[in-house]
Amino acid sequence: MSKMKNKRGFLIVITLITILILSLGALFSLVSWNHSYVVPKVKVSFDLIDKGIKAQSKGVMELNNDELNGIIAFYSSGKKTYDDLTIKGIHGEMSGDSLQFFIPSSYKGISFLLRTEGNLGFKEGKAQYIVNKVYLGKLPISKDFVLNKLKNVMTGTMAADNSSIYLDLSSMPVKIKDVKVRGSILVVEVEKVSGIYEERLKFLENMIKDFIK
Repeated sequence: MSKMKNKRGFLIVITLITILILSLGALFSLVSWNHSYVVPKVKVSFDLIDKGIKAQSKGVMELNNDELNGIIAFYSSGKKTYDDLTIKGIHGEMSGDSLQFFIPSSYKGISFLLRTEGNLGFKEGKAQYIVNKVYLGKLPISKDFVLNKLKNVMTGTMAADNSSIYLDLSSMPVKIKDVKVRGSILVVEVEKVSGIYEERLKFLENMIKDFIK
C-alpha cells in the first residue's frame, strides 16, 4: 500500500515539474519573441524636407510610415543607455488611428523587443503618446510599471506620466499646432507663414528641387 502511495506521489511530483518546465518554456518563448529585431535603416528624404517647407504655406503636412521613421531616425540616432538598460533603436508603424513603436533593447546583455500600442495627440505644445498596451516580446506587461520607470530616466525634451509619453515640440523649426494619426497617416498642423517669408520658402523649395534633379 505504501509503495503505491509513494509511486502516486512520485508521479504527481514529476507531473508538476513537467508542467512547470513547459510553462517556463512557453513564457520564455513569449518574452524572447523577435528578440533579434533590428530597426530598418531610414534616412530623411528630400521629399520630407519639401513637405516641411510646403506645410508652412499650406498649414498642414501629411506623412507616411517611412517619413515618420525618417524623423525618428534623425532625432534618435544611435543607442541610448540608461544604467543596465540599452535602447538600440525605435521604429514606428501607423495603422488606422493607432501608432505602434517597436523598440529593440537589452538589459544586462539580454536582448528583447519592447512593443507599445497607443494613440497620438497634442497637449500644451507637446506631442502626447497615450500608451494603451505594452508587450515584452509577445507577453503583455503592465504599462504602469513601464511608464513609472520611464518617468525616472527621461530628460530634456521627453517626459512621461502615468498614462502618456510627451515630446516637447517647441524646438522644432516650425511651430506645430496639432499632431494626430488618421487613416495610417501622420497629420501635422503647423502655423502658416505669409508675405516675404512665403516667398523665401518658395525660393528654398525651388533650390531643393534643382539640387535633387
